[in-house]
Amino acid sequence: YQQLIALNPDDSNSLLALARILWKLNEHRQATEYVEKALDWGQRKKNSFTVFLALHLQGLIYNELDSLKAIHSFEEALRIFKQAFNVSRDY
Repeated sequence: YQQLIALNPDDSNSLLALARILWKLNEHRQATEYVEKALDWGQRKKNSFTVFLALHLQGLIYNELDSLKAIHSFEEALRIFKQAFNVSRDY
């Protein structure tokens, strides 16, 4: 994935895939860097699905580092999900 990112730094799929691998390897700080890049790309491009995925993964990473940040990421991911898919009920 690093080679793909070097060729195309805005490849959000590769950014998130690498972040997920780094998270699984307990490389939380590095994983967070790639998640933040994907999140930034998703926000700039107004791509709700990428923003949702990045926030969800960010929540999983933060869950092992900082519970309050994890909660914030999950809440924001849920807000984006509801907005993108027009979910009106409060689940």
